[in-house]
Amino acid sequence: MPNQYEIFSELCADHSSWENTRNYPSTRVCRNMLVLADFASENPMRWRTIQLLLECPDLSYRETALVLEIPLSRVYRHALPEEIGGETMTMPGAGREILQNTHESGAIFSLTARRALRLAAFAAAEPLRWQLLRCAYRGETPPTRRRLAELFRISPARVTRLLRVPHLGYPEDFFPDGISGDIPSEKYRYVF
Repeated sequence: MPNQYEIFSELCADHSSWENTRNYPSTRVCRNMLVLADFASENPMRWRTIQLLLECPDLSYRETALVLEIPLSRVYRHALPEEIGGETMTMPGAGREILQNTHESGAIFSLTARRALRLAAFAAAEPLRWQLLRCAYRGETPPTRRRLAELFRISPARVTRLLRVPHLGYPEDFFPDGISGDIPSEKYRYVF
């Protein structure tokens, strides 16, 4: 099973344009985006560390600990590869080395990788909401709001609020050129 770095390096290698359904990533890549977001929602603090290491590979572990205001030993623990499921075509053990080479060559993350980072950051920032959304839209017959309220031990009104569609970032990251996307208001923007 692949670890978080192998999955992310696979997402970096995807060059889908997301302009229309013909140019979306493969089902495998989309599944891996969800696996990464699930991992982030289950380990929000760990994801915060990993995200910083991915986005700023020039930072040492010591500098990462200072930025996040956590002990150095925790950064080392958070950075350890962990098999998280998903499907990948990369060679086992690829991980951070591939990402380091990507940064050294001056390449930027693919659109798919940027979207995966945003999705995982949202899942880490609002784990209950992410898990509720995943449960509500998984399978052919979604559970009722009342059933979701029972499963998550929250009120039906809160279920309704949590199921509102979030907007996960800047329009230019999520919409192709020429499409602005209707952003309902600032309160639905998640910028990490």
